[in-house]
Amino acid sequence: MSPAWFLQTLVAAPFFASRAFLATFVTALVARFGASVPWLGDSRAVEVLAGAPGWFTHDVTLVLLGFVAFLEFVATKNTDARRMMDSADSWMKAGLSLLVSLAILSPSDAALFAPQTMGIGEALVALFPAALVLGLAQMRGRFFSFLGDVDEADDMGLQRLLLWAEDGWVVFGLSFAAFFPLLALVVFVLTLAVLAAAQRGATWLDAKRRDTCAVCGHLHHPTAPHCSSCRTPLEEPAAVGVFGQAASSTARDRDAHPLDLVSRKRCPFCAERLVGRGPSLTCADCGTTTFASHRDLERYLTHLDRQLPKTMLVCFAFSAVPLLGIVPAVIYYRLSLVSGVARYVPPASNMATRWTVRLVNIVLICGQPIPILGAFLLPLMAGTNYALYRRALLRAAR
Repeated sequence: MSPAWFLQTLVAAPFFASRAFLATFVTALVARFGASVPWLGDSRAVEVLAGAPGWFTHDVTLVLLGFVAFLEFVATKNTDARRMMDSADSWMKAGLSLLVSLAILSPSDAALFAPQTMGIGEALVALFPAALVLGLAQMRGRFFSFLGDVDEADDMGLQRLLLWAEDGWVVFGLSFAAFFPLLALVVFVLTLAVLAAAQRGATWLDAKRRDTCAVCGHLHHPTAPHCSSCRTPLEEPAAVGVFGQAASSTARDRDAHPLDLVSRKRCPFCAERLVGRGPSLTCADCGTTTFASHRDLERYLTHLDRQLPKTMLVCFAFSAVPLLGIVPAVIYYRLSLVSGVARYVPPASNMATRWTVRLVNIVLICGQPIPILGAFLLPLMAGTNYALYRRALLRAAR
């Protein structure tokens, strides 16, 4: 085991935490062709990678890894596919990182499939990069989970932008790390410092924004109608914003406020974020169920139905700008209305409904530039999208 091996596996950890199969594919490419790169091929890290076993850099292996990396690329761009992979994603990345580390550590196929031949010390050291990948992948998962809670359907496009940036980060960053490992290590340490500071800052900011219950002293979200600890009704809860955050004004309608919280995927009792997908979600903090009965669901949908005319009117105003008005109109009606239904549809139904909605939208968008007729197509999109998700939620509830 050499310091160059340890350095290479260490700086590769954040790339495996982002894209396991893409990182493996890039590693195999560098191991196969890195030594032939002019002026850079004599890097010590490239020499370490070049010592990988022949099967790792074989043509068949490269083709298979490229195909799986492509599937991974496609899956990360689909919201439902990402959620399906979330449960085992971090462990899979750690396991793949461990296999690659062992392959680089020992050129022998037998040593890869029987790590005990390397010695216990070497095998334990090989576990360190994998553990680092596991921690980074879980940290990444929490970050994207937070983004998913804020904007579940990614209507703002922020998650897609970050995922595309991750693809470039893995391809170019991992190649850069192979040729300039020391510089990559400095960047890696700085990245860890920034992530740690961001996590601490987010925790501090969340605690600072919370209010204290006058009865029991428990911290609660500013939009909470009740304290989750002593269950005391709270006076003048803040209105809930479009992303579930506390608005600067107080909730004007105390009866409708719990329904507004549910539309932002927050508990109607204590305003904590709800986790999961489905018509009936239970708050982990206070135990309240969103729709304990079909009557509760009907009441919630009636509340959303009242917002449909306003939403369609705003979309009609956006349609005054041909083509350019489509994007803000879609973002508006999804954030203000459709997301309040779509986030409670189970994953399987959600995927089917999502594709139906996309096909309907494509047909309607094609007619948007037509004078007069085009002005009514954006409101029709809003109404159709809402109706399709509403029907899917009712079907799932039954």
